[in-house]
Amino acid sequence: MQPPEDRPRERLVRLGPRALLDAELLELLIGTGTKGAPAPVVASALLAESGTLAALATWDTHDFGRVHGLGPAKAAELAAAIETHHDWIAHETLAVELTPGDDAALEPAPVESM
Repeated sequence: MQPPEDRPRERLVRLGPRALLDAELLELLIGTGTKGAPAPVVASALLAESGTLAALATWDTHDFGRVHGLGPAKAAELAAAIETHHDWIAHETLAVELTPGDDAALEPAPVESM
């Protein structure tokens, strides 16, 4: 068993999320896991099944539900976490601060005749 200071949650608090491996980040989202499938095992299974976190980000609740150790509630939580991230990314991508007069800059330029 890991010393408490080496557990993912404590390392995240101490060092930030970038200090953790993908499996450790998933482990934190999973929580405790189940009797036959503790969180580190489930996290590893998720990465083995998906290949990468980026691929995992395309999964829906049904996909998560196929992994041993994830019930419907945890599958829904993981899908919700991913959707929250997608919404944030979409918001950040589309967020453009305009000041009065900036809207003219968004109009297409006139096509010049040759």
